[in-house]
Amino acid sequence: MERPIDFSRDRHMLCGGFGRRFVVDLDWIDRWEQGQEKCPGCGMTCEHEDAPQATVDPADPALDNDRVTRLL
Repeated sequence: MERPIDFSRDRHMLCGGFGRRFVVDLDWIDRWEQGQEKCPGCGMTCEHEDAPQATVDPADPALDNDRVTRLL
């Protein structure tokens, strides 16, 4: 099973200060990088050391060793 490339998909963020994941779209990330958005949980901006970072979707089948071979 091949997965289509989708650069416009939502992104998962993980906040180092808040300790939670949240999902955003590319427009949010663009505003975030320009300092126009804050973490919805703790209010940190992109300038903080523990600011949220883009991370993987924990439900992504490519991260499951038993399922990854079926993605080819």
